[in-house]
Amino acid sequence: MADRKLVLLCAASAAAGAVLASGLTAAAVREGVQPPPEPPARRQSAPQAAYTLGEWEGRLAVYRDGEEEPEQVLEVYLNLLPPADAAALREGIPVADEEELARRLEDFSS
Repeated sequence: MADRKLVLLCAASAAAGAVLASGLTAAAVREGVQPPPEPPARRQSAPQAAYTLGEWEGRLAVYRDGEEEPEQVLEVYLNLLPPADAAALREGIPVADEEELARRLEDFSS
C-alpha cells in the first residue's frame, strides 16, 4: 500500500512539473522573449578587407577582395615560413589597405 502511494506521489509530481514547464514555455513564446543581445564586440562587423594574403601554388599571394585569382604572387615559399604563419596564410589574412599590405609583405619577405 505504501509503495502504491509513493508511486502515485511521484507520478503526480512529474505531471505537475510537466504542466509547469509547458506553461512557462508557452508564456515565453506568447510574450516573444528574445535571447540576450550579443556583447558589443561581437555585434560590430569587421571592416571590409581590401586584400587577402593567401597561398598560390605554395607561395605567398595577394588577392583583391573577393577575387579567385591572385593579383600578385611573391617568391616567398610557405614551407620556409614558421608553421603558424604558413597556417594563417592558408586560411587567408585580411588586409585593410595598401599601407597594411606593404607592411605585411615586408614582414613576410624579410
